[in-house]
Amino acid sequence: MTETPLITVSDDIFNDANELTSSILKFAIDKDYHDFLLQKFLHKICNIMNINLNDIDIKKIQKGSTILEMEIFKNIGSKLRKIKLIYKSITDQMRKELGKLKIFFIFMGDIKSLEKRQKDSYEIKLHPEWNQIYAQNHTYWVGANNDGIDRGNQPYYCPVGWKRYSLYVADDFREEFKGWCICYHGTKFEYGLSILLSGLKSAKDQAHGPGIYTSPSIIYASHPRYAEIKLVESSVENDFFEKGQFIQFVLECRVLPKNIKIKCETLRVHNQAIIDVNISNDKIEWLIDTHRKDLMNFNDPNSVIFCTGIMIRVTDNHPGLLPVSKWWYVNGTLDYLKSTPLERQIFAGHEKFLLDFVNLFKQFDAPSEFLSYIFSIKSYREAPKDFIAPDPVKYENIFVILSNAYDERLTARIHDLSYVEQIYIYVDCDAETLWIKKYLKVRGPYSVDNLQNMFRTLAYDAQCALDNLLPITIFDPEPTEFIYKDLTTEQLDFPWFQLLLRVLQDTPVK
Repeated sequence: MTETPLITVSDDIFNDANELTSSILKFAIDKDYHDFLLQKFLHKICNIMNINLNDIDIKKIQKGSTILEMEIFKNIGSKLRKIKLIYKSITDQMRKELGKLKIFFIFMGDIKSLEKRQKDSYEIKLHPEWNQIYAQNHTYWVGANNDGIDRGNQPYYCPVGWKRYSLYVADDFREEFKGWCICYHGTKFEYGLSILLSGLKSAKDQAHGPGIYTSPSIIYASHPRYAEIKLVESSVENDFFEKGQFIQFVLECRVLPKNIKIKCETLRVHNQAIIDVNISNDKIEWLIDTHRKDLMNFNDPNSVIFCTGIMIRVTDNHPGLLPVSKWWYVNGTLDYLKSTPLERQIFAGHEKFLLDFVNLFKQFDAPSEFLSYIFSIKSYREAPKDFIAPDPVKYENIFVILSNAYDERLTARIHDLSYVEQIYIYVDCDAETLWIKKYLKVRGPYSVDNLQNMFRTLAYDAQCALDNLLPITIFDPEPTEFIYKDLTTEQLDFPWFQLLLRVLQDTPVK
């Protein structure tokens, strides 16, 4: 689902007191060895990861799906510092570029560390006997669980609407984790496997100080700031326990009570809404003390936190439509909804200009995130009347700016949605744009070197939309004549609405 490689590192990377004996980059590539072009691959890797080709020493290449092992910085003093810089510089965009090379696994660090993990417990084992569906007619309870099992000094509430895929952690689990509390940790899909194999890192965003941020509330942990929401591709829909359009996952963890620091929420909800009826807003975050360790390795028996299950939620409509998600739409949390960037450098200078005539400006990192947001609006509009949706989402219309890289594939999917007012296409090269003429709502193409004209047009269109007058003629600009069967319902309605307004404007007032 992620189309990006799993990236993992040796424990030495996070320990500044150690010095690496070797600095290995190991790639697993979904490409047959006989079709693998080494030099071409190396040049692309060096370009993406900013490595000098002269600093690479190929150690071995394994046949089958190609496994390439190379040593980097062999003749450079501080290998640790160099490889840590590479690891910390990896962005989401870099992961996608690496994914395009068919790389599905990358290891960085001391190869002996990887061999030790593989020898010990470098694997994930499921424990299906303890899988649970949390819902009425399945596993369900109200209030704190009082089944007599010792889960520490904190209450455990039913994670309604989720299914747990249980992980094998110990032979005598209940005895081994007697007195350990249950909490949840939301994350992105692309990080999930790496966390399960390597462990949890201390948070970069240290609102309450360094440590691992979790919550006793799955309602809080599933906010999209923490738990990514993805559209379920039709090709994999049958792989899940139930069919649906959207999927989220959250990690279920056990933690020693003495390492828990109970804190308030950090999504700026304050007193505007109740996040979870079972847990107070000022006690809904748990900061786990890692005792100054940057990584809590689940393979380390002395770890203060262990992952015990994978919580999955599949829904027909966007999770934001669920009654338990109403708190997402208070003023503070809106800032975090779908806020990943799409080519921020292009739009950075125009954002203030846009906000003068639109009240919400969102950027997206991938087509799937964009479509998830667009179709979530469709879900809000089709929701029952008693559902209270956020006004900016439910009632306002959308102006879409697309790169020609996404061309007709996205345009065809959104063009006939009633709340999509106009679509603006910009290009950064001499791309094929003849397809644009097929769509009445599409404007452009606009050159990426001069976007001012596009933004001026958008400003005018937005003002016209406020006056309920779309700024396009009722006549098709192309010489081709269409009959009514060629038009959508929306296109059929539009000319007569425009014509009615024109007649009313020209009618004398007595």
